[in-house]
Amino acid sequence: MGIDAPEPDFTREKGHDWFLRQDEATQRGMMKGLYDPWRDGQFTLGDIPKLVKSDVWGNSWTPKTLQELLTEARIRPTGIPISDALDLSGFPSARSKLGSSVREAIEAIDSVHGDGPLPTIPVQRNRTYSGKRSRNAAFVKRRGIADSIQIHPQSGQPAISVTHEIGHFIDHQNAPSGSRHLSWDDTNRYVRDWHNAVTNSAEFKRLQSALGAGTQEVTLPKGTKVTYQVDRKFVSYLLQRDELFARSYAQYITVRSESIPLAEELDYFQERAQHPQHYALQWQANEFGPIAKTLDALFGSMGWLQ
Repeated sequence: MGIDAPEPDFTREKGHDWFLRQDEATQRGMMKGLYDPWRDGQFTLGDIPKLVKSDVWGNSWTPKTLQELLTEARIRPTGIPISDALDLSGFPSARSKLGSSVREAIEAIDSVHGDGPLPTIPVQRNRTYSGKRSRNAAFVKRRGIADSIQIHPQSGQPAISVTHEIGHFIDHQNAPSGSRHLSWDDTNRYVRDWHNAVTNSAEFKRLQSALGAGTQEVTLPKGTKVTYQVDRKFVSYLLQRDELFARSYAQYITVRSESIPLAEELDYFQERAQHPQHYALQWQANEFGPIAKTLDALFGSMGWLQ
């Protein structure tokens, strides 16, 4: 009309984005029985709608039932069980807490996916791997060759710790030619999708922000403000691709296997991560769903599950 005025902004917030801004009570009230499995990463918001076609009423969108969603999400392992590559002959028996936890973790992995041929390595107790920031376990290589998985006998979270280290083992053994890790392979679109999902997560951004800031101000429960010096070396380590892969792998196995021991240990890390004085080692459930989907696709592309 010739009026010199700014154009009105007709953009609208997407329903997906609006929903994620709501508090838990609102989300739970809207989703009802779908809320808990969605929060646990068993499906994403995008999985819920389905198109119903009718010659009489036309096409319409309706939510899938929980049974439909869980049936679609259910995966079956293929390939060679990971347990075939893990020698537990020198490890404590299943009658001990450590032996039971580690075996339950390996059973959880076998229930989710297999692999191709892997070298056999021992799982061993080792009191060397301990410390307040350590998972009390390690995947050990000698001259670049897989040697063993070591775990401290007093590990507080033995199931998720050994799953984490098995993630490193798998990442190392499936590296393409010219790379030390599968997780570093940017020529693989499934790996790229996984890395993009990880770097878009709130937990990754929180670590990245801490690294960039150098210091972090935390308000304690009584209102006192304390400034912490960020451990740049440790946070840089947490942001490495192979470390991100191992942590996301451990959480993926926990979610997909529905293992109770693993879930209880994951709860510990998720609870700690909600307090700003602790680094986010694992993802909150609502952030992990998209990451889990990319690992489904990656492992499916490699013939490890269907």
